[in-house]
Amino acid sequence: MKLNKKGMSIDSIVPAVITLVVIIVIGAVGLLIADETKSQSGSTDADINISIDYGIEGITTIMQWLPLIGLVLAAVIIIGLIMGNLGKTM
Repeated sequence: MKLNKKGMSIDSIVPAVITLVVIIVIGAVGLLIADETKSQSGSTDADINISIDYGIEGITTIMQWLPLIGLVLAAVIIIGLIMGNLGKTM
C-alpha cells in the first residue's frame, strides 16, 4: 500500500472482513459449547448453571452487536473506496 494514496484499496478491506467472520465463528462455537456444557452438567449444581447462563447471555449480547458493526464496516469500506476513486480522477 502506498503512503500517499487517499482512501482504501481492496487489499486493506480483507483483514477487517476476516476479523468480523472470525468473531462470528468464535461466538457461534462458544454458544454451542456453552449450551452443550449446560446440558451435560445436569441441574445438580445451581452455581454452574448460573455461570453458564451468564456466559451465554454475554456471548449473545456481543453477537447482537455484530450486524451494527458489519453495517459500519460496510459504510467505511464504501466511503474509503469512493475517496480512493475520487483521488484518482482529480
